[in-house]
Amino acid sequence: MTPINLDGGSGNLSFNLPTDVILKNLSVSITTTDTADFGEEEFKIYAQIYVAADNSNQFFPVNQSLIELTPVLTGVVTSGTIIRGSVDNIDVPIPRHYKVLFVVYPTTTSEGELGIHGVVNGGLTLQLN
Repeated sequence: MTPINLDGGSGNLSFNLPTDVILKNLSVSITTTDTADFGEEEFKIYAQIYVAADNSNQFFPVNQSLIELTPVLTGVVTSGTIIRGSVDNIDVPIPRHYKVLFVVYPTTTSEGELGIHGVVNGGLTLQLN
Protein backbone atom coordinates (compact mmCIF):
# COMPACT_ATOMS: atom_id res chain seq x y z
CA MET A 1 0.00 0.00 0.00
CA THR A 2 1.04 3.55 -0.61
CA PRO A 3 1.10 6.22 2.09
CA ILE A 4 -2.15 7.88 3.15
CA ASN A 5 -2.13 11.68 3.35
CA LEU A 6 -4.67 13.06 5.81
CA ASP A 7 -3.79 16.74 5.45
CA GLY A 8 -6.60 19.18 4.81
CA GLY A 9 -9.35 18.11 7.18
CA SER A 10 -10.03 14.67 5.74
CA GLY A 11 -11.18 13.13 9.04
CA ASN A 12 -7.99 12.01 10.77
CA LEU A 13 -9.05 9.46 13.44
CA SER A 14 -5.57 8.38 14.51
CA PHE A 15 -4.38 8.19 18.10
CA ASN A 16 -1.07 9.36 19.61
CA LEU A 17 1.28 7.12 21.54
CA PRO A 18 2.27 8.45 24.97
CA THR A 19 5.39 6.26 25.11
CA ASP A 20 7.64 4.07 22.96
CA VAL A 21 5.91 0.77 22.16
CA ILE A 22 6.30 -2.41 20.16
CA LEU A 23 3.31 -3.39 18.02
CA LYS A 24 2.80 -7.09 18.80
CA ASN A 25 -0.61 -8.30 17.57
CA LEU A 26 -3.62 -7.12 15.58
CA SER A 27 -7.09 -8.65 15.43
CA VAL A 28 -10.03 -7.52 13.29
CA SER A 29 -13.62 -8.60 12.71
CA ILE A 30 -16.42 -7.20 10.58
CA THR A 31 -20.08 -8.14 11.00
CA THR A 32 -22.20 -7.34 7.96
CA THR A 33 -25.36 -5.33 8.59
CA ASP A 34 -27.17 -5.98 5.30
CA THR A 35 -27.31 -8.45 2.44
CA ALA A 36 -25.07 -8.06 -0.61
CA ASP A 37 -24.85 -10.08 -3.82
CA PHE A 38 -21.35 -10.28 -5.30
CA GLY A 39 -22.31 -12.86 -7.92
CA GLU A 40 -19.18 -14.55 -9.26
CA GLU A 41 -16.92 -11.70 -8.13
CA GLU A 42 -14.51 -12.02 -5.20
CA PHE A 43 -14.58 -9.30 -2.54
CA LYS A 44 -11.56 -9.35 -0.22
CA ILE A 45 -11.17 -7.18 2.86
CA TYR A 46 -7.82 -6.19 4.35
CA ALA A 47 -6.80 -4.43 7.55
CA GLN A 48 -3.51 -2.79 8.39
CA ILE A 49 -1.88 -0.38 10.83
CA TYR A 50 -0.42 2.86 9.48
CA VAL A 51 1.84 5.25 11.41
CA ALA A 52 2.88 8.90 11.07
CA ALA A 53 5.40 11.09 12.85
CA ASP A 54 3.86 13.51 15.34
CA ASN A 55 4.46 16.50 13.03
CA SER A 56 2.97 14.83 9.94
CA ASN A 57 -0.33 13.59 8.54
CA GLN A 58 1.43 11.33 6.02
CA PHE A 59 0.75 7.77 7.26
CA PHE A 60 2.88 4.84 6.18
CA PRO A 61 1.85 1.17 6.37
CA VAL A 62 3.38 -1.21 8.87
CA ASN A 63 3.89 -4.01 6.36
CA GLN A 64 4.04 -6.75 9.00
CA SER A 65 0.53 -5.82 10.20
CA LEU A 66 -1.29 -6.58 6.93
CA ILE A 67 -4.22 -8.98 7.38
CA GLU A 68 -6.43 -10.52 4.69
CA LEU A 69 -9.72 -11.19 6.45
CA THR A 70 -11.55 -14.45 5.84
CA PRO A 71 -13.67 -15.64 4.30
CA VAL A 72 -13.33 -14.01 0.88
CA LEU A 73 -16.84 -12.83 0.02
CA THR A 74 -18.60 -14.12 -3.10
CA GLY A 75 -22.19 -14.86 -4.05
CA VAL A 76 -24.90 -13.75 -1.62
CA VAL A 77 -23.61 -12.50 1.72
CA THR A 78 -26.31 -12.19 4.38
CA SER A 79 -26.60 -9.76 7.27
CA GLY A 80 -24.72 -11.08 10.30
CA THR A 81 -21.87 -12.65 8.32
CA ILE A 82 -18.59 -12.36 10.23
CA ILE A 83 -15.30 -11.75 8.43
CA ARG A 84 -12.19 -11.87 10.61
CA GLY A 85 -8.44 -12.12 10.78
CA SER A 86 -5.44 -11.60 12.99
CA VAL A 87 -1.68 -11.43 12.91
CA ASP A 88 0.73 -12.16 15.76
CA ASN A 89 4.40 -11.45 16.37
CA ILE A 90 4.44 -8.21 14.40
CA ASP A 91 7.28 -6.92 16.62
CA VAL A 92 7.61 -3.43 15.11
CA PRO A 93 8.77 -0.59 17.37
CA ILE A 94 6.79 2.66 17.18
CA PRO A 95 8.26 5.79 18.80
CA ARG A 96 6.61 7.97 21.41
CA HIS A 97 4.28 10.66 20.01
CA TYR A 98 3.81 8.84 16.70
CA LYS A 99 0.23 8.62 15.42
CA VAL A 100 -1.40 5.24 14.78
CA LEU A 101 -4.18 4.74 12.23
CA PHE A 102 -6.24 1.56 11.78
CA VAL A 103 -7.18 1.12 8.10
CA VAL A 104 -9.69 -1.33 6.58
CA TYR A 105 -10.04 -1.54 2.80
CA PRO A 106 -11.52 -3.85 0.13
CA THR A 107 -10.33 -5.21 -3.19
CA THR A 108 -12.48 -6.89 -5.81
CA THR A 109 -12.20 -8.70 -9.12
CA SER A 110 -15.09 -6.56 -10.41
CA GLU A 111 -14.61 -3.59 -12.70
CA GLY A 112 -17.80 -2.05 -11.32
CA GLU A 113 -18.59 -0.85 -7.83
CA LEU A 114 -19.16 -3.39 -5.10
CA GLY A 115 -19.57 -2.66 -1.42
CA ILE A 116 -20.74 -3.95 1.88
CA HIS A 117 -22.06 -2.39 5.08
CA GLY A 118 -20.88 -3.61 8.43
CA VAL A 119 -19.54 -2.95 11.89
CA VAL A 120 -15.75 -3.08 12.22
CA ASN A 121 -14.08 -4.13 15.48
CA GLY A 122 -10.36 -4.25 16.04
CA GLY A 123 -7.83 -4.64 18.78
CA LEU A 124 -4.10 -4.45 19.06
CA THR A 125 -1.42 -5.36 21.55
CA LEU A 126 1.19 -2.71 22.34
CA GLN A 127 4.14 -3.69 24.52
CA LEU A 128 6.01 -0.96 26.39
CA ASN A 129 9.47 -0.50 24.96
